Amino acid sequence: MGGYNHLFVTDMVDAATDYVNEGEAFDETGRPANVGRPWRLMARFDVPVATTYVGVSWIHPTVEPALWVHSHVHEASDEVLFWLGSNPAAPGDLGGEAYFDLAGERHVLTTTTAVFIPRRHWHCPLGWQHVERGFRFISLDLSPAYESVNDKDLAGGAAAAVPPPGGPPAPGTSYEHLFVKDPASDGALVGPGGAAVYPLMTRAAVPETTLQAWLTWVGPEHAGVGWDHEEVHTEADELLIWLGSDPADEKALGAALTVEIEGEAHTVTTTGAVFIPKGLRHRVLGAHEIARPFSFLAVLLDRYPGTEAEVVA
Repeated sequence: MGGYNHLFVTDMVDAATDYVNEGEAFDETGRPANVGRPWRLMARFDVPVATTYVGVSWIHPTVEPALWVHSHVHEASDEVLFWLGSNPAAPGDLGGEAYFDLAGERHVLTTTTAVFIPRRHWHCPLGWQHVERGFRFISLDLSPAYESVNDKDLAGGAAAAVPPPGGPPAPGTSYEHLFVKDPASDGALVGPGGAAVYPLMTRAAVPETTLQAWLTWVGPEHAGVGWDHEEVHTEADELLIWLGSDPADEKALGAALTVEIEGEAHTVTTTGAVFIPKGLRHRVLGAHEIARPFSFLAVLLDRYPGTEAEVVA
């Protein structure tokens, strides 16, 4: 790599101490046995110009119900959570039954799902009843560092700008509109070699969202075929994420992926991400040596609802 090497994360670090609302960082009960390491995909600690904090964990099969993430709130930043199934033949299938509370409202998830969480909205507990096939969980906080207030902080005397919900929302109030469940490809966007593109979180689905995200599965049949166009976003940063699908090797990508920034090619072979500041021309040249399908996410950080970042092809 060269002049833009500093924008890439190619060796994720264990971020267990960053996530103070879960596992051993929260209390002595620790992390559920079926949860992989909490890897940090992007943060200012890794890429100083990054404006997001992104973490990923594998949730492995289990027949045991578990609570993983405890109730908390982000007072200064929005957040988007993704539950991503690991079966490229059935991208919408989560592989288990998870649950998640938003402002006291319980949501049961059995499909690939994304939720937009506006700042100052309490959320979690988060957990599952059972998992038959491992899935990936991504938290994307729209700030460069992960900051929150949780129940334990309140018990210790900390203050919160918004108190936690005392129960379910009032009748007639629902947060279902902030979720995208089992996203379907409508053919409007096409990935390499005709691969389907799934709108995980878009303004068309959730008008309030301050980011937009699309998912593509890349398999051996797409080897050597890239995105044909170069683009630049004049008003928004972008985050590209590539995730391997091998639960036995959480860092492995299972392929070689080449991303070009301002004409400079970067090839990666591990699960990772690149933060692309607005104004930089970029494109994905393609993947090769694909031993195992992987997931590719494009996340446009256009933070202002009602506006669209200009794309120059």
